[in-house]
Amino acid sequence: MFRKNLQYAKNMMIGIYDQYELWIRLCYTQEGPEEYAAFLEKERVEFENFEGISSYETMRRRLGAVSFGRLPSKRNSEADPDKKRSLKREERILKIC
Repeated sequence: MFRKNLQYAKNMMIGIYDQYELWIRLCYTQEGPEEYAAFLEKERVEFENFEGISSYETMRRRLGAVSFGRLPSKRNSEADPDKKRSLKREERILKIC
């Protein structure tokens, strides 16, 4: 049971990493909010290499070190407002979970 639950937690962290990948790709699409890319890439690093974790204690320490910042604001952005809103909403949901 321990290994099954730990694997579930690792899969969740890998899923979060994958979600950051999608958001970063969105930033670089046409009219994407490119000003968010560097910030998201920095946060994504915190979710790398979770598959090698072998104990809950290590998982707890890694998760305790994760810090969610605030997306940078840029009023005169060329980005599509709908793409910006979507990305902000999804990131907010992740932080709540």
